[in-house]
Amino acid sequence: MRDPRNVFAIMLLLGALALAFCHGCAATQPPLPADTDRIPVASAVYLEATDGRCSGVAIDTHHILTAAHCVTSGAPFHIQAFPGVVGPAEVEYVDPILDVARLRTPVELTAVAQIAYGLPHAGDLVVMVGFGCTGALFTTGGVFLGQGIGPGHLVMAMAVCGGDSGGPVFDKNGGLLGVIKGRNETVSIGVATDVRGL
Repeated sequence: MRDPRNVFAIMLLLGALALAFCHGCAATQPPLPADTDRIPVASAVYLEATDGRCSGVAIDTHHILTAAHCVTSGAPFHIQAFPGVVGPAEVEYVDPILDVARLRTPVELTAVAQIAYGLPHAGDLVVMVGFGCTGALFTTGGVFLGQGIGPGHLVMAMAVCGGDSGGPVFDKNGGLLGVIKGRNETVSIGVATDVRGL
């Protein structure tokens, strides 16, 4: 028979974790493991349209990946990218099934992400970079859970905020795995579109 004190201690720990991650938008966050020093945070791009904001990731000097649902309104985008690059962007390609879009910008993007070669193992560290929590660059650590139901879905135990859609998800070596497409706030689950085969 289980000791009720141990069960209570576990419940307190789970409650504390739930409180810590249910919002994901705190001004401060716990420090991430040292592996995140290798994450190419600078490749994240802020996307702003007249009807809202999203996140994205530079994949070469003139192209950005984001979530397709960020660009369905047809509103023109302006981007802000490292190191202070500002300019327009237009939609070049949209896959509504995978929920991924590619944008082209005439400005030169100097920090670009490299696509990951393979998937992490379940339980491995993953890192999401987006602009949803504070409107400023925000890095969130999480745990890779596996491939979800449906084409190209990656599932992470991770707090994701509105406005993080299209934000890059990296493995612990800095390889780009996907872009955020959705979230489940109740259980702090983030879902990304796998971009490795695009």
